[in-house]
Amino acid sequence: MRRTAKEQVQNATQQVQDRVQKMYQSRRYKRKSALGVFILNLVFACMIIAAGLFIFLNIQPYIKAVEMLANQALNYSLINFVMSLPVIGWLLGMITSIATTLIGVALWAIFQFFELLPWILTRDADTLRSLIERVERFEVLSIKPSDTPMVAALKERHNNIPLEWIAKATTYAMFAYAIDGIMNLICYPPIQGGLDNVSLWLLAPSLADVDWGNLVTVVITLIAVEVIVKLWYWLRQVFGHMRQQRQEQQQTEQAEQAN
Repeated sequence: MRRTAKEQVQNATQQVQDRVQKMYQSRRYKRKSALGVFILNLVFACMIIAAGLFIFLNIQPYIKAVEMLANQALNYSLINFVMSLPVIGWLLGMITSIATTLIGVALWAIFQFFELLPWILTRDADTLRSLIERVERFEVLSIKPSDTPMVAALKERHNNIPLEWIAKATTYAMFAYAIDGIMNLICYPPIQGGLDNVSLWLLAPSLADVDWGNLVTVVITLIAVEVIVKLWYWLRQVFGHMRQQRQEQQQTEQAEQAN
């Protein structure tokens, strides 16, 4: 009887110790989880600030290009006269400035979309799985020896349709990067003195004439949007994983308390 009572006391003591240890581990996990969330939120906030800065720098070449085209299109005596009027000219100038900015932003967004298109199409397992299923469901036409060259070419063209648009997306991305790079080089010339001195620099290259600040700006603004978008996507996955871990931890604690 004494032995049974002793065992009960030991079991009760062990249960209390287990609960205390679990509470300690739970609190420790929550502190670590809270610290991780704080760090990720801090990184996310810094990323938003950096994204705003780089996007602003990257948009400027497109706005300047649209403004230049607008100035050439509006360079007529009648339009200049209307623009010189006190109230009407100010109003038209404001409308023109807003319109050129919006058009520049729209052009920038289009080029960024094409730059990111290959990644968008293959960014995660679900997208790849959907693409694979589509390719597997696609009916492939067999090319027979009796087919004429025209029919064989048409069948080959037909069979390449499922994956052709992905290859084109890569081509479009390269073209968009080339245009984006040229626009940035025009807006931020890598040679001191501007683009007018590029021909002279090519005749007598010198590192002292390179505008390293503009060169770094061109490189960063060219790749910043893609890097930031991919980093944002990764952070979103990390947040989702941590949220799932917290939910599982809460469910485990609730189940233990119920028992």
